Amino acid sequence: DGNRFVSPKVQYLPANGPHYMWVQDIGNIANRQHEEIFTSRILTWESFQHSGQIKVEATTPFESRVSIQIRSAADATSLNSAGWRNVTTGSFNLSAADRALQYRLTLKSMNGDAYPIVQKVNVSLQ
Repeated sequence: DGNRFVSPKVQYLPANGPHYMWVQDIGNIANRQHEEIFTSRILTWESFQHSGQIKVEATTPFESRVSIQIRSAADATSLNSAGWRNVTTGSFNLSAADRALQYRLTLKSMNGDAYPIVQKVNVSLQ
C-alpha cells in the first residue's frame, strides 16, 4: 500500500473469545452476557393444527441450560410482529388461523465457558 513504514500495523492473532477466534471479552458479542441465541427458519403447514410439541436433545455441561420460545402466526410475514412465548413443558397451543411457526433457543452458560451442545430439535404438530 506504499505506507508500510509510516506507522506500525497491528494484526491481532486469533485468541479465545466469544467465538473462539477473535480478541474479545468472553460472552455474547452484542451484550457480553453468557448466552447465545439461535432462531430457526420459518416452518409452515397447510391444514388446521391446534397444538404442538418441541423436543430439544442437548448436552448441558456444568449447569448450562437451553430455554425454548416459539412464535406463530397466520403466515410467514406476520411472524415478525408476533410475540415470543416461553415453552417450559415442551407443549404449546396454536390458534386456528396459525400456519407459520418459528422457534428460538437461548443457550445459557453459567460461566461463559461451557455452553449447551444441541444435537437435535424435533417439532411436531397435532
